[in-house]
Amino acid sequence: MELMPIYFIPLYGILLSYAYQQKLLKGFPGYIADRLKKRWYLIVAVSLATVLLVFYVDKPVLDYMHFRRSPLLNWTARLGNTLGKGDEFIFPVGAIAFIVAAYFKRQGLMRIFAVATIAPLVSGLFVQVVKLSFSRARPYKWEWNFSFFNYDKTLSLSDFMNNDYMSMASGDVIVAISFFVTLAILIKHPLLRAIFLTAPIIVGFGRMHIMAHWLSDTLLAMVCGTFISLSIIRNLQNKEPDYFEQGK
Repeated sequence: MELMPIYFIPLYGILLSYAYQQKLLKGFPGYIADRLKKRWYLIVAVSLATVLLVFYVDKPVLDYMHFRRSPLLNWTARLGNTLGKGDEFIFPVGAIAFIVAAYFKRQGLMRIFAVATIAPLVSGLFVQVVKLSFSRARPYKWEWNFSFFNYDKTLSLSDFMNNDYMSMASGDVIVAISFFVTLAILIKHPLLRAIFLTAPIIVGFGRMHIMAHWLSDTLLAMVCGTFISLSIIRNLQNKEPDYFEQGK
């Protein structure tokens, strides 16, 4: 499985070339800045909610997750940890779907799968900055839930970006929700939408079940990933309202 990202490099190259040609992210930074400026209260609300989760909810939920075991829960957790892998699942699936849509000359679907694959890439880069900023210990380190700002573990030259202290926010969850929420918004099929919206929840459960993340890590990732996906979609639709409908 580790070779899969290398194997799919040609597909990534085609997809990124298309994204560049279509200018999928043109004006996106300015659009994000404008939305954040107008909706500053959302940043405050998310920040306060995250703090409350850290103080009052993270530890009880972790204890529940740790001692709650069953074959069904274990299987669900394995499924979630598979669905959240960007290099092993999200990006290959998105790239293959894009190539298939291109083969059948379905312009609308090509744009949908291009955005669905680019959004997790943007989210994945963003979450690395968040992880380094908080430098929070993962639950499996058995440190208390207030173990933040461990910069001696993540920024030192001898142990740069130590994964044990990169808990907030969840990378798997933010990548998964960016991918699946984009598909849920743009593919208007009730059953598929239900599947797409359920998948990130399963990913979040899987990450908590194996004690890789606290609840606040997963929920913060869901909020940020959804915001990034919505912003990319709205930015494109503002420039061309039927952008995703042509040749669908």
